[in-house]
Amino acid sequence: MTRTLARAAATAALMIPPLVLSHSEGEVQSSVVWTDCHDLPTDAATVLPAPVSEWTRLDCRPYGQILAQKTGWTWRYTGSFTTEVVVAAMMGDGAQREGGARHFTAVEVSQAQDDVAQKAHERFAREVSSYGYFAAETRPQAVYTLQATNDVGDKIWLHFLEHAEGRLWGIACTPDCKPENVFQVQKVGG
Repeated sequence: MTRTLARAAATAALMIPPLVLSHSEGEVQSSVVWTDCHDLPTDAATVLPAPVSEWTRLDCRPYGQILAQKTGWTWRYTGSFTTEVVVAAMMGDGAQREGGARHFTAVEVSQAQDDVAQKAHERFAREVSSYGYFAAETRPQAVYTLQATNDVGDKIWLHFLEHAEGRLWGIACTPDCKPENVFQVQKVGG
């Protein structure tokens, strides 16, 4: 039996084309550009405007800056309790073409209430199926739109629709608003 296994292994080795590995001496070049989170570029955004800064933090990862939940708040996709929600500066089309790590260079927040908030809610309920499914029946009290610009000029809009009792829905758009970019925002213990 051992002899049969040895013959089979030898036959297989002769039939498989050889794998050629090569490298050059010296430094290995990497096409991946990482962000030094302790030494961000001088044009990087470092502060978020209120009121969005209450539930959102500006953070950094090796692939660049992100917007994420602030301590005391939870952001989660519907049907998921484990997937971390982050809105990365690398989300835009230009960032995808350019590659590498990205950072935000500008962040602004605008607020809409009453009829303007209702029109935004109706638009998102109609155009973004996951938001429409979960939130179409309730009217938002306000809509906060965070517009972030990354270092290659992409605009990323993060809409927070505030519903009753401090519950919010977040929708990230680049510029299209997609169902997979809808998430719930809620104060922990609230």
